[in-house]
Amino acid sequence: MLQIGKIILNKIKETNQTPAAIARKMQISRTGLYTMLATNDFKLSRLQQLSQELNHNFFQYYITTNQPDQTAIKELQTQKNILQLQNEYLQKENAHLREMLNFLKEKIS
Repeated sequence: MLQIGKIILNKIKETNQTPAAIARKMQISRTGLYTMLATNDFKLSRLQQLSQELNHNFFQYYITTNQPDQTAIKELQTQKNILQLQNEYLQKENAHLREMLNFLKEKIS
């Protein structure tokens, strides 16, 4: 699971700011900021504020975590398409075999 809180804390340290200073700029308590970071419970507006204050796009971490899901979706879609093509082929083959069976039945009788 993505620990965005740890990433944000590291970015705060990199910028030589304190969490308390960031919390003041965001107009929330220091405890509130620590709670958000610990629980990874962010509203989009708060994450946007953090991105602006620290000059870093934290949304990129959410986008990249969805990439495997997109890959899996594409893979499953491809498998679905292959199965649909196989189904169409088998239906045509079945219809052809039925025609041949009916033809042979007519010839015998």
